[in-house]
Amino acid sequence: NPSRHEEYAYHKANRASDVEKASSGVQGTLAANSGKDLGNIDKTSPEWTTQDDLNTDTWGVTLDFTYPLWDGGASGSSVRAKEIEAQKAKIELDRARKAARAEVHALANAVDVGSRKLAVLKKQIELTADRLRIAQARFENGEISRITYLQSSVTYLEAQKAYLTELNNYLVDMYTLEGKFTG
Repeated sequence: NPSRHEEYAYHKANRASDVEKASSGVQGTLAANSGKDLGNIDKTSPEWTTQDDLNTDTWGVTLDFTYPLWDGGASGSSVRAKEIEAQKAKIELDRARKAARAEVHALANAVDVGSRKLAVLKKQIELTADRLRIAQARFENGEISRITYLQSSVTYLEAQKAYLTELNNYLVDMYTLEGKFTG
């Protein structure tokens, strides 16, 4: 599985590209306002003068649309840049997915090879154990020297060491492979 970082980066770049596409072209602004006007009106005629208080509520709504006829290619370039970023993120996501698949295949192959090596090394331990028993009998009968007997013991111990080393590698590969599927 690719890391969550690549997944997140791809989805983020894709959303940014979609937003950039949607934001180029017609843009609108809606504004609303309200208020209260207070004031006095003087009425004058030759016979009288009066003053009336003016108390009115006002409101208004403004809707503006703009559409760029030509912006020197800036909006098209911006959209294209976001599309390219989304494509790059998609390529990185695909690369991470392929790398994860290749890693799982390599681990599965290593487990298979390790299993085969363990079978061969187990046979080698059995053979060296037989040789050690024969060498011990021959040593006790005085047919071989102590050094020859000890060399057979060392060969047997080296075969066991090789088996245990390969068993360790096999178990580490198995654990790593299982970890790829369990998270």
